[in-house]
Amino acid sequence: MNTSNTGTAVIAPVRHQMVVNASVERAFRLFTEGFGTWWPKSHTISPVPVEQAIIEPRASGRCYDRGTDGSECDWGRVLAWEPPTRLVLAWQVDGTWSYEPDVEHASRVTVTFAPDGDRTRVTLVHDEFERHLHGGPELADGVRDGWGASLRAFAAVAETGPAEGAASETGPGEPAQAAPPVLKYVMTYHCAPGFEPLAELHFPAHFTRLTEFRERGDLLLVGMLLEPVNGDAMAVFSSQAAAEEFVAGDPFVINKVVASWTIRPWREIFYQPR
Repeated sequence: MNTSNTGTAVIAPVRHQMVVNASVERAFRLFTEGFGTWWPKSHTISPVPVEQAIIEPRASGRCYDRGTDGSECDWGRVLAWEPPTRLVLAWQVDGTWSYEPDVEHASRVTVTFAPDGDRTRVTLVHDEFERHLHGGPELADGVRDGWGASLRAFAAVAETGPAEGAASETGPGEPAQAAPPVLKYVMTYHCAPGFEPLAELHFPAHFTRLTEFRERGDLLLVGMLLEPVNGDAMAVFSSQAAAEEFVAGDPFVINKVVASWTIRPWREIFYQPR
């Protein structure tokens, strides 16, 4: 352990590197928007069982676990969002496995994604443990193996599909095999009985949120379902994280216009790269 110019003991960084079977773009999306598909649910400070771990896809986005009871437990913050090559998180869990609300007292996780042939070299550095007020050395010891196991799970999920843009292994004259298209996410809303007065009251704010996500490029399609006309609606989002973010702050959900919703992955059959 070294000492900084300020006299603070510098704790050795935790560093992992691996090559995964994905393009840089796909690897970045899988690490961020697909975080809940590979991150171990047992790795949490949530007091209730975890349904999904989420990284919001933007700078200043939250990193949190959603419990099976709908509760949310923060554990970090996005400090740098530079798709598809770099991500920096504030790790707001200290060595006593307690939440640290101040990002200035949180260690840093930097993940970089670089091409390695048809694959991607992923480098993760968890450092600045000395920022923590409690248990910095213990945290470093605890996450060293934890990150290793988690990244192996990440690589295993990446292995389930070929790297996007990978060279075809077909012979001369054979048709090239296209990489699998990117998943989109379909959200359906089911309105509460007698929803009309509340819907009319909160529609302006709801429409403003729709417009915001449309202009960001996260909302691709949206509309009401007919026959019967009961207020139910469907929307297509670019990512699961975007769909979940929309729901979390939608005035229709907050004010009980919507009784329930679903978010499901959707793969286009007649997909064409854009």
